[in-house]
Amino acid sequence: MQDLSSNRTYCVSVAPITPPGWPASFRDYVDQHRYFHPAHGKSGWPAEPPNYLAFRWDGAVRRIHHVEDYTIGLLWEHFPQIPDHGTDSAGEHVIYALGPVIGPAEPLKNGAQYRSGRLWVALDLLLTSSTLKDALTADKARQARQAERY
Repeated sequence: MQDLSSNRTYCVSVAPITPPGWPASFRDYVDQHRYFHPAHGKSGWPAEPPNYLAFRWDGAVRRIHHVEDYTIGLLWEHFPQIPDHGTDSAGEHVIYALGPVIGPAEPLKNGAQYRSGRLWVALDLLLTSSTLKDALTADKARQARQAERY
């Protein structure tokens, strides 16, 4: 269940890699306003679907989307062209329908190396910071201030 009042954005790295037997790369699915990841918090993925997803590649955040809808199921049931085997398609996945791109206006450079790490950051900070590193620093400070109050 989504927390509809949250502006927390899950920022992921997407590669132009096409898994063996698949018809498209992970980035191609994002271009089709779709995204998916293992369900139920498996392998560190969120157990609760976020309201926003940000996608980065080539050293910058390139796209942010609102999550319009999601379902939990087997990939090959929703994408028949994906084989029903292998580590990238096995088990239940959260399958997202993404809304239009809402930003950033220009690529938001990472400002540090994050490799393929998945990050949480506030949407407003992604849209107003100079780099992803700055957004994460400001987000961490905001979280610390809030923790001090409670």
